[in-house]
Amino acid sequence: MTRGTLRDILILTLLSAIVYFIAPASFGLTNWQEAKRALVAREMYDRLKTDSGAWLVPTDGGRAYLAKPPLIYWCQVALAKVRGARPSELDLRLTVAIAGWLGVLATYWAGRRVLLLHDAEHPQPDAERWARRGAFWGAAMLGTGTLYVRSSRFGELDVLLVPFTSAGVALLAIAWRTAIEQRRTNFGAVAGAAACAVGAAMAKGPPGVLTLGLAAYGGMALLVAHRSRAERAMPAAISWPACLAAAAVVAILSARQVDERADWVGMAMMSAMAGWTAWALLPLVRWAAFKRLFALFARTHPVGVIGAGLGVLWWWTHVVAGRVGNSGLASSVAEEIEDNLRLLVPDSPLINLGAAGYGVAMGSAAAIIAIIWIIKDRPRFPLGMSMVFAWAGLGLVAFSLLGKGVPRYLTPVWPGIAIMGGAWVSAAIRDFRNPVPMRIGWTIGVVVLGLGQGWWYASGLEAQEHDRSPRAMVGEILSRGTSAGELVTFEFSTPAIDYYAERDVESLLDVVERPGIRFVGPRTLAELKAGLESEPSRRVTMLVRRTQPPTMDPARAVERLRSLGFEVEALAMNAEFTIDNGRTPVDVVRVSVGK
Repeated sequence: MTRGTLRDILILTLLSAIVYFIAPASFGLTNWQEAKRALVAREMYDRLKTDSGAWLVPTDGGRAYLAKPPLIYWCQVALAKVRGARPSELDLRLTVAIAGWLGVLATYWAGRRVLLLHDAEHPQPDAERWARRGAFWGAAMLGTGTLYVRSSRFGELDVLLVPFTSAGVALLAIAWRTAIEQRRTNFGAVAGAAACAVGAAMAKGPPGVLTLGLAAYGGMALLVAHRSRAERAMPAAISWPACLAAAAVVAILSARQVDERADWVGMAMMSAMAGWTAWALLPLVRWAAFKRLFALFARTHPVGVIGAGLGVLWWWTHVVAGRVGNSGLASSVAEEIEDNLRLLVPDSPLINLGAAGYGVAMGSAAAIIAIIWIIKDRPRFPLGMSMVFAWAGLGLVAFSLLGKGVPRYLTPVWPGIAIMGGAWVSAAIRDFRNPVPMRIGWTIGVVVLGLGQGWWYASGLEAQEHDRSPRAMVGEILSRGTSAGELVTFEFSTPAIDYYAERDVESLLDVVERPGIRFVGPRTLAELKAGLESEPSRRVTMLVRRTQPPTMDPARAVERLRSLGFEVEALAMNAEFTIDNGRTPVDVVRVSVGK
């Protein structure tokens, strides 16, 4: 390792320490996803005392919870065991912080490998310095990227994909270089990439392997197709009909889901993405191009790499099926597919491209400038840049066509965007007559973003948005002597309340089930009333909305309780808690039926 590389790693580590590791548990569990991860990890830890198989089958409230593979729970439990404590929100936040830091370092490594990957016939001027500088700036911009930082501070498992994806791309770039220069397989690099695919699969299932495959093998396909087109242009009589057909099929299928005017824009963007993908890869239908790509794949082994991830995932599901039964596994898998695999949702590309425009902060801006620079100046790139283009471009296309438009799903795509931006920053520093202002300005931007976000998540978030977590309110309720068993919610549910109450908190429906209410029931207020009438001295503490959202019954919760014959006593609380994305305050009331 050279002195310059060591310096880059130390700077990136210091930056990550400031942004991710200062007071990771300063704010309480806020969103549904991170609260569920914390709950399941704690239950896994408790079950391990009597059931060694608890490692393999995550549970929630004693029921198998198979929405995602167990890697994030393993990490939390392992950290808790190191601390000698029961898993807490600290272990969840440390898990994603460590993943964020390792993702930054892995992206630096990937940037170095892909930006140095070139043909002997097309050497790059000052290649080593350009690649190292581009990799450093790409990793630094990723490390301070808005949505990447959020994923590394909240308990979102998507950030666990980044170290595996970036390291896998780096290893396959090494394998690609060996295939070009020595015409053999680098089995060490391929095995390492397979291990990365296993890690990604155990973090998020098949979608976890998707970005790695698109970036590495999609990059190889893009390059072979581009060179085939450069050697001999595709006939217009073939390319135009093929691109239009791909665009038309996507447009027809997505038109069924158009509800609003903006959806037509999304449908048009989706069609354009399909047409561009068809145009970019169409030369592969030529026999010569196909043979070239097949020879490259034969030395980099996509079936072995991707198959390793999917194979381990299959083994895990087989073990789970042996414990919970095939029907239980099938039900969980079907629910997960229904919730995440949404084909051709019209507003998905709008959401994803919007997120890509700011998700990596300075990296997003630099990537946009890089695209303009590439179109305008057509610079000669090392062939490894095809991996970067596939990482960012094909990644956005895939998640826009196959997903429902959730920005956090794009987390493993952010390194590709950051490296693209880093390549432009490095080229600008190299080519500008006076690069000092550029270097100083970019350094100040990264430092300000790092310090600002480090302060926000360590201190500012809890000060400004403390009411988004139920930590303080549940703590105050329990400190006043209320038993967690007497705590219920009405017409809303969040696993964060369950986590802080350390038990499943029942969420009740109105006397009739109403549209728009999810994750509550099956018990209703009528059944609660019947139970209280059988025990007149019993009272429950209920968390209710103070006001109703516009899409719900305008009658306030307290009014409906009283209209049903409940006696309702409002409890004055010092702590605040809001739901519905911070729009609706929650009140605490004591409910009984009297004598």
